[in-house]
Amino acid sequence: IIDLGELRPIAGFTYLPDQGRWAGGYAFNYAFFVSQDGKNWGKPVSSGKFSNIANSPVLQTKNSKVTTGRYVKLKALSIERGENQFGIAEFGVITK
Repeated sequence: IIDLGELRPIAGFTYLPDQGRWAGGYAFNYAFFVSQDGKNWGKPVSSGKFSNIANSPVLQTKNSKVTTGRYVKLKALSIERGENQFGIAEFGVITK
């Protein structure tokens, strides 16, 4: 969960998987949530998969309908390579 410090119009996110030699798993199926108070999350504003992420672990950009919120959360619904955790090198929030 990331606190952006104030309400912002959120239009998506970027995810760069762990780039280390012995990197953990990569998020494959995901759900991205936005909340105004960090407690009530509702349904994901974006969900889907990062196609071919195991063979091409590059920066992923996912746009969504613009939603106002202060908190964001990325949840890995499944992880490539059968790991029980996934690594993030960089995570960004797209705002309008």
